[in-house]
Amino acid sequence: MTKAMPPRLTMIRDRIGIAKLSISVLLAAQVVLAGCRRDTSDQAGQSGRILHIASVEPTTLDPNKLTGGPARKIASNLFTGLTTLSGSGEVRPGCAAKWTHSEDRRFWTFELRPSLSWSDGVPVTAQSFVDSWKRATDPSTGNPNIEMFDVLVDAAEQRNARSATILRVRAETATRLTIHTTRPTPDLPRRLAGIWAAPVPLHTIKEYGSQWTKPKYIVTNGPYILDTYIPSVSMTFRRNTSSFQPSSIDRVMVRFTDNPVDAMRWFELGTIDWSDNLVPRDEIRTLRAKTQSPLKTTPYLGLTYIIPNISRTSIDLPLRRALNLATDRMRIIKHVLDGSQRPLSRPIPRSLLGSAPGPVFNPQLARRILGSSSTLRSRPLQLAFYNGGRNSEIAAFLQREWSEHLGLEITLQGMEWKSFLSSTATGEFDLAIFTLGGYDAADLLSVFSSESPNNRGGYRSGVVDRHLRAAKLATSDAEHQKLLAKVESELVEDVAVISLCQLTRHALVRNSLTGWRPNIEDHHPWDALRWAKN
Repeated sequence: MTKAMPPRLTMIRDRIGIAKLSISVLLAAQVVLAGCRRDTSDQAGQSGRILHIASVEPTTLDPNKLTGGPARKIASNLFTGLTTLSGSGEVRPGCAAKWTHSEDRRFWTFELRPSLSWSDGVPVTAQSFVDSWKRATDPSTGNPNIEMFDVLVDAAEQRNARSATILRVRAETATRLTIHTTRPTPDLPRRLAGIWAAPVPLHTIKEYGSQWTKPKYIVTNGPYILDTYIPSVSMTFRRNTSSFQPSSIDRVMVRFTDNPVDAMRWFELGTIDWSDNLVPRDEIRTLRAKTQSPLKTTPYLGLTYIIPNISRTSIDLPLRRALNLATDRMRIIKHVLDGSQRPLSRPIPRSLLGSAPGPVFNPQLARRILGSSSTLRSRPLQLAFYNGGRNSEIAAFLQREWSEHLGLEITLQGMEWKSFLSSTATGEFDLAIFTLGGYDAADLLSVFSSESPNNRGGYRSGVVDRHLRAAKLATSDAEHQKLLAKVESELVEDVAVISLCQLTRHALVRNSLTGWRPNIEDHHPWDALRWAKN
């Protein structure tokens, strides 16, 4: 899936306002009390111990409407598709016990496990997947990940025509599903492990509408089910006894914060066991030096980049080129981030497409190009960003650099996650810092399609659209990659995105919690975790 996700970016301690610090102290006190109560029950053993996680609050738990890493991670523990991923990122059977494919890998048959059901006892069948995918590809649903279904024959064409969805996916029997893809798709089982392909309980959605994800209504088919939800504070989950996926941890509590300092304080107090991508930058060096350090660092196919709002005439091509050339990626990694990231001067890492290096830092050329801009800027340029952690530091760095090298006045606008998503979805920005996540070049490039709901910069290119459509229909991997390379070249020429770096992820994980394994998709299912025996 392509989705816009919040970068795990830390804040400098002395920038925390007094009011926010006061709130943090109160929350920490509440967590201490809760932690003390929890400790008395921990002695009950494996099943009695609650797993406590610190995370950014998800925007929704509806698989057909979610966006962002926090929502994807939590929902993946509630809903299970035909396939799923292990704790080490390997494909494993999900609702499907096995599958076969034709020699050209365009026709697939999935055999479901017998007696699958939702947590309320309603059966999950092959038709459940057909009907769920129809909802997911219906334009009226507003699915931000709708392009992920374009691998299915006719999905893209029907979506573009805004017509009713008739996918070439059939429920042959209650437990047999057949799929016909647009091109040879050897990675289809991995693709279908994404939360975007999970079924949804249509009987519950029909009865409760948009309220169906509330704790008193929600039903799931994954290893966990939502128990309570206090907005801006926490969610708790219990093990779904109807699930075929065994889990040794009965209960999970996710506490919400976007402040790594708070998350680390909770970890040090012993009131959380896992700080999910919320680690203060200035603590990483110290944490690395510790014996049996709780710090977990893993490479991740996530890209931090700047999206220019091309729909605004003031953000013209000379300006975009100048900004791109006046961005010192190495300094950002060395002085703002933690040094573990890789600089990225093109939209796609070279390891995926083998592209030539992109433009290098050249402020002198940037100034000459900016002089050719025909746009008169009567106001400062606005740089919007999710106001969590290192994002604010990256924004401040770019503000100084672009002022020094280009003489531009940049105003910074940090927002909480939901406001940031809403503001950028409606085009209320000049420039915005985003993180793009995915697992292959097609996934990463799909957001630049004119039809993509995640195309927040308003980029439109008939050439890019044509090559993306052709890539989906390619009959060989070589042709597929060649077409994607053409898409990337067009994006570079148009400066549709100003790439910054490829990310790593940092987490704090209690040493007594086993089963947490680094993987490129940053996927850590709760059912893969166990408490170490004393």
